[in-house]
Amino acid sequence: MERKIISVSGTLLGPEKMGWMKRFAKLLEGQKCVLVCGGGDLARRYQAVRAGDEDRDWLGIYATWLNARLLKCFFKDAEFLQGIKRPKKPIAVVGGWKPGFSTDYVAVRYAKLLGSRKLINLTHIDYLYTKDPSLPEAEPILRIGWQEYLERFWKPWKPGLRMPFDPVASKLAAKLRVKVILVNGERLSEVRKALQGKSFKGSVIG
Repeated sequence: MERKIISVSGTLLGPEKMGWMKRFAKLLEGQKCVLVCGGGDLARRYQAVRAGDEDRDWLGIYATWLNARLLKCFFKDAEFLQGIKRPKKPIAVVGGWKPGFSTDYVAVRYAKLLGSRKLINLTHIDYLYTKDPSLPEAEPILRIGWQEYLERFWKPWKPGLRMPFDPVASKLAAKLRVKVILVNGERLSEVRKALQGKSFKGSVIG
């Protein structure tokens, strides 16, 4: 069975999201996955401190580890990994790696390690949009190539950066020709379709 790489936005994780995590874990029963967990608002609250980028990056990484440890608790037999390591159990739960890289980058590195040409990115919105999705003029983008994506959405990396898929990870994914499938993680019926390779509500980059 192919091992799926799933990047889970930190907005979907945390003590207030335990109901979702329980349903998500049930959805993945019988699957082989690497789940790469973001830090979300927990990370950004810590990163509000006046400090250098390296310290702020580490605070964000610790937040991802906490979210990953919490998500692991919802699986009967899962492992928590730090860094880029070959999984031994069907479900591996991972957080951040080291300063300068987001969990998006970790997910792409796992795709490279495991020879996967795609990864699923669970977020809190339905699509990639032309602008901030809260703006009335924002339009959904169903499919976009890496070159156009980087031209449209490029921003320099910094801790806590808000971007649909981060710039460092995007460059590596483009180089490796890895497709990124963006799905609203709260719509678990759509997540199931994406996992099964069926038509789903969401966007594809690459």
